[in-house]
Amino acid sequence: MKTKAVSSKRKKKILFVVLVLVLAVVLAGIFGSRAYYRPSDEVISVGLSQSVNDFIMPVKLIAHRGFSGLAPENTLAAVKAAADADFDGCEFDIRMTGDGRWVVLHDDDVSRMTDGEGLVSEMTLAEVQSLTIDGGNNVIQYPDETIPTMEEMLAACAEYGIAPVVELKVEDGQTPDYDAVAAALRAVNFTSCRLISFDLDDLTEMQRRLPELDTRLLTSRVSGEQISLCAERGVHGISFNAGNRSNLRYTEKIAAAGLLLGAWTVDNIHLLDQLYEKGVFEITTNMIYPS
Repeated sequence: MKTKAVSSKRKKKILFVVLVLVLAVVLAGIFGSRAYYRPSDEVISVGLSQSVNDFIMPVKLIAHRGFSGLAPENTLAAVKAAADADFDGCEFDIRMTGDGRWVVLHDDDVSRMTDGEGLVSEMTLAEVQSLTIDGGNNVIQYPDETIPTMEEMLAACAEYGIAPVVELKVEDGQTPDYDAVAAALRAVNFTSCRLISFDLDDLTEMQRRLPELDTRLLTSRVSGEQISLCAERGVHGISFNAGNRSNLRYTEKIAAAGLLLGAWTVDNIHLLDQLYEKGVFEITTNMIYPS
């Protein structure tokens, strides 16, 4: 009886050790994968991609909020940095002030990026433009940057020869001035522009005004319904959150619906390779610059 009891204890001990080892391997895989795809802290060349020399189709790199890895986001300096680095496009965000003007800022509040406080939707254009940008990468090198208007940002893209990718942001309760956006795009040859939004109705409204405008739906999580609606309404593509790996399951369905594929925000060269292998040829990035 004693021998059997000892044998039983040994089996339990061995089983426990095996379970611990299995758990360790699983956790190592999870955290190792996270480390493998961790965003870069420094700007890196797309030339480090293992697939870059084998590209069948050119991968277009879009500078996220301008080249925000080098200059404060959504500024004229970030546009110039993106153009100097030879990005294919410069993405930036527009939102409306309280007096109905479109300005370039990602957040609804000015406090993160400027020396002021308050909601853009409750400020006048003059109040917004009186602020100084004091946040963002290498901001000390750009002491005189302010919040640009939509028109100023589009003019900078035209001056520096880089395609604008305009993200439309509308606050709840606001009546967006789509006509002003359409007029501004016409003034800089809108056929070279792209308009993106998380709101499908915004895209539809802009397409009514500019039928030839290149439009893309932004989404954190792709769904079959989104794909169908984009195809029905004539939206040109879907750009998804690359950090949500479940979105990769929809790449073939998006392509099969005749929609272009894009992903944001990709700051890791290994993730870029994985997206390329899935047929994603438009990448929005803070850190990866063209070689």
